[in-house]
Amino acid sequence: MVPRILLLLLFCFTCSATDLVEIDKLRALTADKRAVGIGDVVTLLVFEDAKAGSSANLKEQGEFEMSAGARRSDLNWQYGLGGMSSNKGDAATQRNGFIKAHVTVLVQGVDDYGLFVVQGIQKLQINGEEQVISVSGKLRKDDIAANNTALSSRLLDASISFTGQGTVSTGHDSNLFSRLFRWFGIL
Repeated sequence: MVPRILLLLLFCFTCSATDLVEIDKLRALTADKRAVGIGDVVTLLVFEDAKAGSSANLKEQGEFEMSAGARRSDLNWQYGLGGMSSNKGDAATQRNGFIKAHVTVLVQGVDDYGLFVVQGIQKLQINGEEQVISVSGKLRKDDIAANNTALSSRLLDASISFTGQGTVSTGHDSNLFSRLFRWFGIL
């Protein structure tokens, strides 16, 4: 009997128990389903409104005048020379852009600072035109709301592009002269 107890005690000290649950990844059953690691998805709310403008005014004016004369009793010569130059110019450029979309992005990695590296692409087909919204950047865990959404303004190193191809986007080149001038490099 003593050898069995001794063997049992020896066996207990040589075995170690490990946790069945990783504490740092444990979520309560009632917790919100938010992204916590690589492979999780987050819905990114893209609300971007960008405006840029530039203008320049130029006004120059110069005047030059010269006159000479000679008088003799039989001749009366008077010569004059004059010139004037003026230049006025205005230039302005303005660009506006607005995009509102919900894009689901995938957590592809975690950087050295604990930020999620996210990327997602959404393709839409609208009246025969393909529209592509591409989003990538870095996102803090704290910026993900309880409903697993985050604002695009919270992305670090954000890259958001919206492109499209089809008859409407190429419609401005439908004119023969427009295409010809563009081919010559004039436009």
